[in-house]
Amino acid sequence: MSTKLILFFLCSAALAAKKIAGGSEVNISNFPYQVSIFVDDAFSGSGSIIDGTHILTANHILAGVPANVSAIRAGSSTWASGGILINASTITTHPSFGKPTITENDVAIITLSESLPLGPEIQPIPLPISASELESAPLATGLEVLVSGWGAIKEGGLPMLTLRAVNITVSDHTECAATYDSPAYKVTDSMFCAGVAGGGKAACQFDSGGPAVADGVLVGIVSWGNGCARAGYPGVYTNVASFRGWITQVTGI
Repeated sequence: MSTKLILFFLCSAALAAKKIAGGSEVNISNFPYQVSIFVDDAFSGSGSIIDGTHILTANHILAGVPANVSAIRAGSSTWASGGILINASTITTHPSFGKPTITENDVAIITLSESLPLGPEIQPIPLPISASELESAPLATGLEVLVSGWGAIKEGGLPMLTLRAVNITVSDHTECAATYDSPAYKVTDSMFCAGVAGGGKAACQFDSGGPAVADGVLVGIVSWGNGCARAGYPGVYTNVASFRGWITQVTGI
């Protein structure tokens, strides 16, 4: 593949970031589970509130980052101000992140230093059910998912100040896996792909770690892809159901 594959957050010369392309501005009151994540006071991506003290996000945002330089902002439509800013207490990254391929097991959990003040603009989002037989089940092709974040609106752009969202659909898993088949990057059973056939709508730079929601349930985490909203290259998401048992081990949820 001649074009560069990217994670949806700028983390190295070979792995760049993602944002919402083709979407529209939204208010946090309709996305109260969404938080912005900061590393060394710099906006670094998004996460989802899964209970009063835990945030689910992408591992590649936080791999190697000490908890004492990390924080989240909740309850605000902008990442730069408003709501409440809470420091991380611990960061639990998946022990098999990047194994066997660099994009595998892209999931992490932030434990906050204090409980979130839950209210209309700060609420947890339900997780998939924990039945073991569903943990490896692929999402149905054509399922509509709602993706949100502060990422760029075009490839190579800067993060947006106001939260944006876009509706996209789950792609055929086998076809997407064939599109991305390479020694370093593979679409596995713990991932799913989503986008639109002609491109133009997708997560993009700086959307990493953000939520993909179907029927009010957190089904995915913005992870990686080829460019941003390119035709023929849907975005790739961590399938939350595949990590439901691990999430319970870490959080008790």
